Amino acid sequence: MAALIFLAPAVSLVCGYALLIVFAIAVMVHFLRGEYDAGAPIVYGMAVIVCLIRRNDGPAESPHDR
Repeated sequence: MAALIFLAPAVSLVCGYALLIVFAIAVMVHFLRGEYDAGAPIVYGMAVIVCLIRRNDGPAESPHDR
């Protein structure tokens, strides 16, 4: 549910942190079950962090040099 709401700009900050909590719980569950390959939730969490950092930036401007 947090992943769907994360797409709405008005609540992306709150849902971004909720997604990070969900991914942290997923990593803990992996470790508690003895599965130490928890790379996917870690990568997804990093993607959420990048989205949270870049959420207020406008579109990237390209230099007008040709």
